[in-house]
Amino acid sequence: MALAATLAAVLLVIAGTVGVFLQYRTILGRTPGIALLVVFLALKLLELRAARDAVATALLCYFWSSASSCSPRPYPPPCWPA
Repeated sequence: MALAATLAAVLLVIAGTVGVFLQYRTILGRTPGIALLVVFLALKLLELRAARDAVATALLCYFWSSASSCSPRPYPPPCWPA
């Protein structure tokens, strides 16, 4: 069962990276980097298991907030009301 979960996580990472590459034609740079950060943050939320994972996710959200404020494209902040 753990092997299937690991394989699914690896496939989701590859799919997310390919999606960002197809959108921006690169994975290097500020805007694609922020998009990759959002993809990896969403994947991290799927595998929360311990308090350490929750702390890592909170720190990623803080980093996303600071990176979004430096971005030329206006990304909604993580606490944006839907």
